[in-house]
Amino acid sequence: RMSSHEITLDKTKRASLWLEQFDDDDRPYANLLLKKIHWVSSYEFEKTIKNEVENIGNESEYAIAIFVEREVLPEERVYKFSDKKPQRADGEAFEPINIIKNRKEIGSEGLLNTIATNLSRSDSRKYLYYPPANVFRKKKIRKVVILTDTIGSGNQMYNFLDCFQKTPSLKSWYSSHHIKFFVVCYAATQEGLKRMEYHPFKPTIIYNKICPTIENSFSGDEKKKITSLCHKYNPDQNKNTPFGYGGVAALICYSHGMPNNAPAILYKRSNSWKPLFRNRTAIDLKDELPTGDADYDPENYLNLMNQKRIAASAKFQKLNDEGKKYILVLLSLRRLPRTKNAIASRSGLSSRIVSDILVRLTFLGWIDDNYRLTDEGQLLIEELRKKGKAKELPKQVKEGYYPTTLRRP
Repeated sequence: RMSSHEITLDKTKRASLWLEQFDDDDRPYANLLLKKIHWVSSYEFEKTIKNEVENIGNESEYAIAIFVEREVLPEERVYKFSDKKPQRADGEAFEPINIIKNRKEIGSEGLLNTIATNLSRSDSRKYLYYPPANVFRKKKIRKVVILTDTIGSGNQMYNFLDCFQKTPSLKSWYSSHHIKFFVVCYAATQEGLKRMEYHPFKPTIIYNKICPTIENSFSGDEKKKITSLCHKYNPDQNKNTPFGYGGVAALICYSHGMPNNAPAILYKRSNSWKPLFRNRTAIDLKDELPTGDADYDPENYLNLMNQKRIAASAKFQKLNDEGKKYILVLLSLRRLPRTKNAIASRSGLSSRIVSDILVRLTFLGWIDDNYRLTDEGQLLIEELRKKGKAKELPKQVKEGYYPTTLRRP
């Protein structure tokens, strides 16, 4: 975890130089924008992606195929196939790294291909990296896993999945329920997740957190001010793109770089503007930033939910980390929509953790099967709002099934 002596992005030397470009009145808000950028170290990123792929592998009887999302051409297919009927996938899979003309840079796919290759080397019978068509058949692959760092607008992942749909054998195997598709990423936006729902292959999306954006990281006047800041200082004045590709305004940065759907003031250059992330790289910053796991700050998400009273309460502060996550999920369920993605966005928790907590909250009787708070769940929240000592929980229904420090009315 991040230790107390490690500095945050807004405290780096390069951030100080970047902030000097703003007018005095705007600088506090520019600094606020920096504070909301989620830094992801290479250790945290690799560990997260690897663990999620291994979870899929552990739940699979057969080998799984691993691919890495990249930009694709409209006519690309995963495998070649003959024009003669029946059409059948054949030969090697398409290239893992970009082959698009004039695209010389290798983005996150470089690191993700390394992760996928290492998984394959660690267990070549379970994890098959870009398997040839004949191996796909021979090994009876049932799950296809696609890796990416962020799902922003969802367009690039949608197009990548289309390559599979346009490959006759793969389309047939999906239609006959022989294969399922999974996308593993570190972060995803609500919009991107919604876009994925419309793809014919209906992939299961596994993400570590809902991607922080200007939209979900600020509220009220702060959001208006940050938005106007991005317009005012937009270095790309020729194009109406102050919020990056697809207008996503992502506030996340990996040690391997910043996605192109972040606000332009963070990574674009002009004659009068020097970016914080040169060419979307973190090369000027990562020596100063944490190399381990990022800290999860539940109080920050409580404040975004306008639950400042609970965030400041002694009862909440006494809860262990697991107990705080239970409360965040309960509070997230107090308004619509009550989907897992919406809960993950409000609470800042991963899709897997949210799913697990929902099962446990239902078991405890604090929410019903439709994820609505029961009377007991409501009482628990009200108890946290009260001043004074918390009442003790009765004996646990199942040992270890919920946090021992969580107090119940």
